[in-house]
Amino acid sequence: MGHTGNGRADHSNGRADHEDPASKLPPHNLEAERGVIGSVLQEWAAMDEVAAVLVPEDFYRDSHQILWRALLAAHDSGSPCDALILHDSLSPRDREAVGGPEGIAEVMEAPPHAANAKYYAAIVRERSVGRGLIGIHNEGLRRVYSNSFTAAQLVEETERAVFSLSAQGAADATVRFGTLAPGFLASLDRRIAGHVSGLGSGLTDLDDITCGFQPQDLIYVAGRTSMGKTALALNFVEHVAVNLGRPVLLVTLEMSEEQVFERVVISRAEVDGQRVRSGRISAPERERLAYVASELEGRPLFVDGSPRLTARAIASNARRYRAREGVEMLVVDLINHVAGDGVYDSRREEMTEISRRFKQIARELSIPVMVLAQVNRQPDARDGKRPRLSDLKECGSLEEDADMVLLLHRPDYYDPQDEPGKATVIVAKNRNGPIGDVRLTYRKSVMRFEGYRPDPVVIDAGPPY
Repeated sequence: MGHTGNGRADHSNGRADHEDPASKLPPHNLEAERGVIGSVLQEWAAMDEVAAVLVPEDFYRDSHQILWRALLAAHDSGSPCDALILHDSLSPRDREAVGGPEGIAEVMEAPPHAANAKYYAAIVRERSVGRGLIGIHNEGLRRVYSNSFTAAQLVEETERAVFSLSAQGAADATVRFGTLAPGFLASLDRRIAGHVSGLGSGLTDLDDITCGFQPQDLIYVAGRTSMGKTALALNFVEHVAVNLGRPVLLVTLEMSEEQVFERVVISRAEVDGQRVRSGRISAPERERLAYVASELEGRPLFVDGSPRLTARAIASNARRYRAREGVEMLVVDLINHVAGDGVYDSRREEMTEISRRFKQIARELSIPVMVLAQVNRQPDARDGKRPRLSDLKECGSLEEDADMVLLLHRPDYYDPQDEPGKATVIVAKNRNGPIGDVRLTYRKSVMRFEGYRPDPVVIDAGPPY
């Protein structure tokens, strides 16, 4: 290994100092690499600014990787480091690789001012990302020519690698403890004003228990068929995307995109859905529907209505829209219709694998992932017909994977005379908070859940056209 600080080429990996376009060297900037290392040697405090931004592999030259690894070790130990300490910390082999004291001295003298450390680090990181993209491309080619991967596997692995690459080295997460006080007080004031720490549901009593839908959480909304799971989820989606203006990706395997749009418009405009479908509405209702429809045009809600999707395809789409549109929530309706990506001995095993993939995507993208699930008929044979957390066990490991489970129950589903228009969301699991029941009013004609009202809500139809 022959790099020194005297302008000699580093031939350890067949590299050269100069950048000749004809040589097709990977992207790099040796001046910036020397600049960031030299900056922290000149002013050790600069290391606090860049330690979390760069890893040794971000440096193109091997000798620079050696130096940065030693600097990180010193920083992690809490000890200051200068040129002499750095040299003494290296093994004899590494000392030779970096060019000895002369090589370290040259690197130290490279930057004109230590204040530019962050600027140099940004350049080094940018070139590292470029090399990473080339590596992903080459690995993709290798996989393609190997004929041992399906097209879906190739696309997903490439997308995952690109997303991981873009997420690395984003910022230094270490802060002085006292600097957290203003953020805490601002957050406290928002809570006092009625806001929640996560993405609000639009239902105050539910948010009081959950504090909103939190990043990295896997949330299941479960219940019997036709209980209103989709209506409840669409109410959540509408609130987050329209009222809060936060981007949401909705994957619906039961309805088309057009059907979803119609249901959201009906719910938000509060016009009887059956009369909308039959066209028997009043002029004011027509105006209200048109207003809501136009209002939705600019809102950050993205809908995938593909009837047959695998868990891998959903995860892939979520990564794209997280990177492209900044999506902050993924909603899947519903897991019972999602296909796995392999061969399974049972549907239970398949759903377990699907659930784990959804949990993975929630953590990977740092967004709440809400998944609807249909439970079996066990609640029907139970006194009171209330669903239980154990009902999810028949669907695989959904209960174990979930951070939150919301079970939906409507007595009038079983008996129209039993508390008509009343519903309960049972917060059966809440990993970071309490559990309990939330009473709601369900306006079936407009497919809308609202805060509990003792008396039913009547919609005045008005004169038809």
